[in-house]
Amino acid sequence: MNSQKTFLPYEKLLYIKFHTILKEDEILLKSFEELGIKDDFSHKIIYFYEDQATHVFLAKYEDIPKDYAFIIPEPLLFIAYLQKYKLHGKTLFLVYKEKYAVFIEYLEDKLQSCHTLPLSKMDYIQNTKESYTNVVKIDGVKFSNFQDENLYKNLLDIDVDFKLNFSSYKKFNLSECLSFKFLLAFVLGVLIALIVLGFLMIKNHNIQQDILNLKSSLKDQDSAFKLLKEKQQQNDKLSQEYAKTTERIEILNQFYSNVMCYKSFYEFIKILNSNQANIESLKIHDKKFIIEISQDFDFYDEYKNQGFILKNKEVHNGKINLYFEKNI
Repeated sequence: MNSQKTFLPYEKLLYIKFHTILKEDEILLKSFEELGIKDDFSHKIIYFYEDQATHVFLAKYEDIPKDYAFIIPEPLLFIAYLQKYKLHGKTLFLVYKEKYAVFIEYLEDKLQSCHTLPLSKMDYIQNTKESYTNVVKIDGVKFSNFQDENLYKNLLDIDVDFKLNFSSYKKFNLSECLSFKFLLAFVLGVLIALIVLGFLMIKNHNIQQDILNLKSSLKDQDSAFKLLKEKQQQNDKLSQEYAKTTERIEILNQFYSNVMCYKSFYEFIKILNSNQANIESLKIHDKKFIIEISQDFDFYDEYKNQGFILKNKEVHNGKINLYFEKNI
């Protein structure tokens, strides 16, 4: 493997901080629950502990380069910046992206928080920058000056402990993944139900055939009535078993619908997060998603691309109510 170092940009990362020390299995479950991720198979997760807090980074496997030995999450590159320029106190790294800016806060050389803010809200920095000892602005899109263009390359060359590496971190035990257990239970349940249903249908067919044969061959005999009655009782019992199995399959179908609903919920929340949309309320009923927001956002095409149909838009007392519906 190439020994070169590289970094994974923030737009390909998910980050969450827990203000307590979590065990490995708790990190996986709580991170996916907090971020609304239902697919354990598509994301790689790495973490580190610092000052009684757990810092977690996630990235899709398809976004992680394969030919590097060291792949550092972008927010952790600035550990090297702090060391190189000997910055102390509370430092804010303001990294500009295409549609938003990333706020990365450090206290000395320890990561404190990492979040985004739309470019339209950048006046916020003027109100808060006095609370920082240092404010470092970086053009993370165009690299408009020579310093920015070579900044990350120089930081990667500095010999510091970046704490995490997406290239070599161990994988979580798949059997501990919550959604994997649900998926396994669902698949096994459907498979067993289909096997039982097939067996009962074959058995029912054989019994029905026996009844027809008895009717034709023992029609005039007294014993035929008794035997036919027994077969009919068996058929009634089998019909009851068939009805119960059909009910179980219907329950499994409802479970599958719920799983798809969770996926739609994740897609819905993901669009809100990507637009930094603060919502006043969120209601989900059947296939309808209803949100209340204090300002409008340009995210309707994103929802349309994900299959969410805007059914209604209402404005009351300065609040905007949006009614979406999705076919699951």
